[in-house]
Amino acid sequence: MKPLTHLLDQLLSRAQADWQIKLRAEWSTIMGDLSRRARLERINDTTVVIGVYDSHWMHELHALSRMMLQRINSALSSVYPPGFTLKSVRCIWVHQKVFHKKNNSPLHAEVKKIKPSTQAIHHAEKLPTADLKDAMIAYYIRCKQEKNEQ
Repeated sequence: MKPLTHLLDQLLSRAQADWQIKLRAEWSTIMGDLSRRARLERINDTTVVIGVYDSHWMHELHALSRMMLQRINSALSSVYPPGFTLKSVRCIWVHQKVFHKKNNSPLHAEVKKIKPSTQAIHHAEKLPTADLKDAMIAYYIRCKQEKNEQ
């Protein structure tokens, strides 16, 4: 039989993992257009570390840190452990992801003038977020490229 404190620790750690997973999964929804300027780097206790792609946005996002913190806390309040809230946001400068694989970038498709079909666009329009729509179109283009290269 396990002690009650051990069970409580397990429940609290599971609750902490749940809100962190939800934050990572819904980052673009919670942050909206700001998610194009920055990405979630890591979570340290009650601090969220945000990676900023452009150094000139560092100051801007620092000025918006209270608003970002408020958005995150309100979006995750239902999954936070009792009495928990995030206390601060810290911004660091990071390099934006660069795709090195040959067919992994939508820009590569533009060179070959591959355009998505109206059916692919129709299916993408049904998706809830712009990021998912873009990802589906990029996936369609990549599939067309691979098919053309065979």
